[in-house]
Amino acid sequence: MNKARREKIERRKALEAWSREVRKRDEGKCQMCGSVKFIQAHHIIPKELPDTRLDIENGLSICCGCHKYNRKRSPHKNALYFSAWLMRHKPVQYNYLIWKINEQLWNEQQAKEKQDSGKEDLRQAY
Repeated sequence: MNKARREKIERRKALEAWSREVRKRDEGKCQMCGSVKFIQAHHIIPKELPDTRLDIENGLSICCGCHKYNRKRSPHKNALYFSAWLMRHKPVQYNYLIWKINEQLWNEQQAKEKQDSGKEDLRQAY
């Protein structure tokens, strides 16, 4: 098995462990409607962003209906409603995630400024 394949398997196992921990923390209940059927772990900040991919606070247990099919509550169909719901019902988790997003934005800004200052130094050298 090649290195890329092993890394992909390791990432999948880490995400599966993350999902189990999120559902365990939420006692196997949908945090939006209380259902105990077809519970899924939802990444609030997309899992494509590595800083919060495996952060348990970035997860919420949601039933399949609320997760993907409910036009009003689904984080995928109505992100603004979901954000407001999270702020009202899970304020500690919401504030933590806002802090994490701001931290990421700050780091991106610092990297951009550093890169831009390097370009300016090159311009001044010529």
